Amino acid sequence: MTFGYQCDENQSFETTDRVYDAGIDFYDAAEMHPVPPTVDTFGVTEEIVGRWLK
Repeated sequence: MTFGYQCDENQSFETTDRVYDAGIDFYDAAEMHPVPPTVDTFGVTEEIVGRWLK
């Protein structure tokens, strides 16, 4: 995933909404996303997924 890196939060929410609506209910937000990890993006995917889950 590249949430917060190649996709902003709005795009990330739209993507996650679409896959959820399609029946996907397992999300992997490992600490290594996005690849390659950088200090600026470390943990951003997890933060975006957390906000989406709220």
